[in-house]
Amino acid sequence: MNLDLLNNRRNVILLVLIAWTLNGILFSTQLKTAMTGRWEIELWRALIWGLGYCYLWAALTPVVIGLTKRFSFEGRRLVPHVAFHIALSLIVAYCARVASELLRAKYVFRVENLEWGKMLTSSYLDFDYGVMMYWFIVLASLTFTAYKKYREGELRSSQLETKLAQAQLQALKMQLHPHFLFNTMNAISVLIKKNPEAAQKMLTRLAELLRMSLDQAGIQEVSLRQEMEFLDRYIKIQQTRFGDRLSVSMKVEDSVLDAKVPNLILQPLVENAIEHGVAKRSGPGRVAITAVRMNGTLHVQVRDNGKGLRKGLDEVKEGVGLSNTRARLQQLYGTAYRFVLSNAEEGGLIATLEIPYQPIEEGAGAGLTPYATH
Repeated sequence: MNLDLLNNRRNVILLVLIAWTLNGILFSTQLKTAMTGRWEIELWRALIWGLGYCYLWAALTPVVIGLTKRFSFEGRRLVPHVAFHIALSLIVAYCARVASELLRAKYVFRVENLEWGKMLTSSYLDFDYGVMMYWFIVLASLTFTAYKKYREGELRSSQLETKLAQAQLQALKMQLHPHFLFNTMNAISVLIKKNPEAAQKMLTRLAELLRMSLDQAGIQEVSLRQEMEFLDRYIKIQQTRFGDRLSVSMKVEDSVLDAKVPNLILQPLVENAIEHGVAKRSGPGRVAITAVRMNGTLHVQVRDNGKGLRKGLDEVKEGVGLSNTRARLQQLYGTAYRFVLSNAEEGGLIATLEIPYQPIEEGAGAGLTPYATH
């Protein structure tokens, strides 16, 4: 049921008229059939009788609904309210039957001299159908009200869950900023004495990176293209720190550059590869980043040539960056993601990330294209 459709008063009035018109047509044809062999009446006269009675109830419908809301079946006044509706249903049903009998006498059988005593008695003996109509309207009103409250509760619950998820995501994301900033500032402090010029260059690049980060503040998902641009600036900072000891290659399919990814999702993976794969090596360190589309999934890998996990996966102790990455993926995708760390056959660690492929807008081109090589 479309709740918004029924919240429109015109739609409700139209629905009530249609329902009572159909009921009136059915009632009229039944009367016509029942009269066959006893009194021959034209169909249009039967329609006047049947539709007149049903349209009377159509006019009474909003009144009964209003009274049902006013004298509801909730709270401490349940018993007096039920008694009120029982008494009112008898009165309304009897009056409606009297009106129906008057309509029948005047326009169906064209009686000139009405016998009010017989008509009132006849109405009393046959007004139970109206009582059922009254309680049917009450039941329909209660059902719709209960359904409306249920849907509104669902909507509120969904909105609260969404707001909670957004708040949790924002909190996780905000944790990454000071974590990343602390690590970068720590690297700059080391360079200040050893290489002041490199430290100054690193500060300049850090300012550019922070400016870009502020531009995307509050945004949970960005295109992979934007994420790679942010990552490119981060890598330049790290290369200022490590110099020739660090080389980074990026290969990203053109067709996935417009894929939707969590904002600031790759930087912790690259940071982990540099800190645990490159920084601990005495020789040159390499980090390779690839992104391809595989069967409706965005497949991203960050690989380094460090020592990997010597004791296997049990050795992994995820810090702020990786633990927040996993938590954000859980919030955004539920179980529809994959994030694992594994040893490469030739040595080093591989961080694999798989999320549903959702393009922000259609990308162009195909084939593997080196996004950047440092």
